[in-house]
Amino acid sequence: MFPTRLLRSLRYCLVLAAITGTGYVMLGHPNRPYIQHRPQQKVSEEQPIAENSVLISDTLYWPKPPTAMVISNRLWTGLPITEAKETTFSLNNPTASYFVGDFVNVTIVVRDKDGQPKIHGGDYFQVRVQSPDGDNAAAGHVIDYENGTYTAQFRLYWAGEVKFNIRLVHPSEGCYLLNYMWEVCPLRLTFTSTFRENNGSSETTECNVFLDDDVEQCDYSEPRSGVSWACVKPKTLPCSSRVDHKVDYDLSNHLNKLCFPLSSEQRHMISSLVTYDEEKGGTFKKTINGSPDSINVKSTSVPITVSLRRPRCEAGIPAPTAPTTGFWQRDVWTSTVCHNRHFPRREHYYKCLKNKELYFMGDSTGRQLYEFLVFSILNTTFSAADPSITRRAGPHYAVHTPSNLTLRFRVHGPPLRTGGINVTHINYLANEINSVRGGSDYVIIITMWAHFTSFHYDIYIKRLRGIRTAILNLLHRKPDTLIVFKTASTRTGVPRLSSDFFSSQMNKIIRKVFENMKIIILDVWDLTLSHKNEDIIHPKQVIVRQEVELLLSYICPD
Repeated sequence: MFPTRLLRSLRYCLVLAAITGTGYVMLGHPNRPYIQHRPQQKVSEEQPIAENSVLISDTLYWPKPPTAMVISNRLWTGLPITEAKETTFSLNNPTASYFVGDFVNVTIVVRDKDGQPKIHGGDYFQVRVQSPDGDNAAAGHVIDYENGTYTAQFRLYWAGEVKFNIRLVHPSEGCYLLNYMWEVCPLRLTFTSTFRENNGSSETTECNVFLDDDVEQCDYSEPRSGVSWACVKPKTLPCSSRVDHKVDYDLSNHLNKLCFPLSSEQRHMISSLVTYDEEKGGTFKKTINGSPDSINVKSTSVPITVSLRRPRCEAGIPAPTAPTTGFWQRDVWTSTVCHNRHFPRREHYYKCLKNKELYFMGDSTGRQLYEFLVFSILNTTFSAADPSITRRAGPHYAVHTPSNLTLRFRVHGPPLRTGGINVTHINYLANEINSVRGGSDYVIIITMWAHFTSFHYDIYIKRLRGIRTAILNLLHRKPDTLIVFKTASTRTGVPRLSSDFFSSQMNKIIRKVFENMKIIILDVWDLTLSHKNEDIIHPKQVIVRQEVELLLSYICPD
């Protein structure tokens, strides 16, 4: 053990020398065409930098590893990072018997590849308990003591065997690296638009949330809506000739490599490998071992749904304090936040939604709810006024005449990852909210997060604040309008663009921006995290159905 500990001490001394020593130079990154400024320079016009900085520092605090400066400046010296194979968990205060409704805690001890305990926090875990077949499941809550140990808190919701499932999503070093890339590369995707005149001439230029100040540009920003957007001005065509919007992944990959090229060690910190490979390594969503890995739980005379004492589902319910927002039992979700209902037959849906208008706004994870109601419940199709309107973008509407029900969907505006959308079909959500009639029979369901994980949080905060103002104006006009904001859900993908780490932080922003407002936060994070199906951006229908039923529980709580 002595040589290993000596080596570790030497490594940390090298880190300290690198950070504090004479002649230390912060390494910059190569110039990135059109994308060099931090977004605060643009955001500050409408929202002071200090306001966003306070919100971020208070709400999004995440512990930094002692090697932070080394990681960010590519002075990598082979320092150990958290290793899932060496990290373990153990059950706190084991007892002879466990009963439904009990709380249990599990201690996680993180170690590096040499098996040495880490002495700092900041690792990102996802934790859940499941039955052996996965049909019963619930998420847990993780407490970081910032000393290399963590507590995972669970509640027991069913009788029988309960297995612990602890996953290391990113080591602390990877979380810091993701946050650092968010700072130095605030725009990790870029887009293009085509400009076209009636004579057939056309040009395609780059677009993004902001461009370099010395670039001649077409400004499509709407400060009152919290939107900043611009395109490089075409050489010969007017700004008014812009016809479409689309993401350019090839250009984005090229610019990301220029902005922050990842070393092999840095890629290892945020690897997108789902399972560990001895040859390739990887640290993304890897299950860790522990003892015992399961416990047996006995039933009680009082059903858990009775002992929970849940309030009715309505706007203004405080943020949950339990280890989870609900649990699964044979593909049925029971909320611990409020007394959610279930709708086993179509007639129950029709009765709940009779004489109502539901307007779904935002990204495709919200469109899934709209399409479930249209295709699976109403057994109809949606319509579009313009044949050029795409399924993904809308705007769409559907009508169920027997129940006098109207459903609508509209995608939010850029930044929007799409293969192509006509710009005449784009309307920013704040503007759209300002235009609706509202009323006691009107429900707005907003889902906006998936396209913002590739951008600086300031950009997301600014957009949410524009939506917040629009909601306040609507509630002033029509105070009985029901407003729902659906949270982010778990997913897989390229970590530097769409890690769950970013999404979970954005959920904190949603709750912070809309706190003290009488709107519904439809929290589906634990719902997707704990289900036995894999984490995908568009969950399977069994999950979508439960999301819809949770939504309807707020629309028809009684």
